[in-house]
Amino acid sequence: MMRTLTLHIGTPKSGTTSLQTALSTHGAALAGIGRGYAAPRGDINASAAVADLARTDTHYWARSTQAQRRHLAAVWRSSSPGAAVGRLHAGTPVDAEHLILSAENLSLAGPQLIRRTLDLFPDRVVRVVVVRRPATKGLTSNYWQIAKMQVVPPFAVWLRRELRAILARDEDAVTGWAQVGPLEQAWRGSGEVTTVHLPGMSPATELGRAMDVIVGVPGIITDLPRLNVRHSAELTAALQMTIRTRPHADRRTLQRLLTTAAAHDPGLPSVDPIPAALAELIDDALGVHGRAEPRAELAALLRDGAAFADAGVRDPLGEANVEVVELLARHMRRDYPLALGRSWAARSWARVGR
Repeated sequence: MMRTLTLHIGTPKSGTTSLQTALSTHGAALAGIGRGYAAPRGDINASAAVADLARTDTHYWARSTQAQRRHLAAVWRSSSPGAAVGRLHAGTPVDAEHLILSAENLSLAGPQLIRRTLDLFPDRVVRVVVVRRPATKGLTSNYWQIAKMQVVPPFAVWLRRELRAILARDEDAVTGWAQVGPLEQAWRGSGEVTTVHLPGMSPATELGRAMDVIVGVPGIITDLPRLNVRHSAELTAALQMTIRTRPHADRRTLQRLLTTAAAHDPGLPSVDPIPAALAELIDDALGVHGRAEPRAELAALLRDGAAFADAGVRDPLGEANVEVVELLARHMRRDYPLALGRSWAARSWARVGR
């Protein structure tokens, strides 16, 4: 029987963590239909191995953002060449007729990295699955994600800066979380390429459909976890206050503060920061087949600060309910010592485990 390799290559901010977590925890269900999930033991994806393979791929480096490059440099310094690939091989059920590998950083791959990835599992027919969200959904999601880790400017300031950076890069570049170039075309010579679009109208149903395409058999994995869920503007604004006063707090500590303070959050609805007309323009300009006219129109709008201000972009954190923000910030200040202690304990156990 034909042996296959399915590559789920992102794109980022398209439910990737939820899909990978489900794939990594349903090994028995996958084995029952002849599938195996390729990931190092204890990891939910193969991103570290892909970064390991990309050490000399100039396309990968050129397409990465500054933040991604800093992360890459840290990863490369902390491990020897080939180590992550070795862990991937050790955790891969090589006897499975149909292998599934998921790594969203494959969306940055150039020809060299594509070839090296395929060479890991020779003599297999390749399927490539690309999962996409509209650019505005991905950008907004990225802002909320960053706001849980570091101080962020008002959304309009951040969005204008990100969009200008995107348009300044090459046509086939990936920057932030918006996919600009013809990603599918880059992989088309490797095998069948399938794109799954997530418009965002029904996230659970859409992710389930993406999972069915990745697995190749519908209904095998249906209980997808909801991860990286956006918190309320009030809760995120309170965390921003904490980050400003505790600039060295690590991610584990901040995540614990979010979790404990969420019990006191009334869950007020947040504003939609990008008005419909601007969202349509951005999605047309940065979509899969980004066209010249909307790109030029968006570029002109971004050059004119007054015009962009008149576009009506809102600041959900700045518009958060002040009383609720202060209440949640007080809870975070009270809980900070305990959250910090638990974060230190978790890191200690992790070092012992290694």
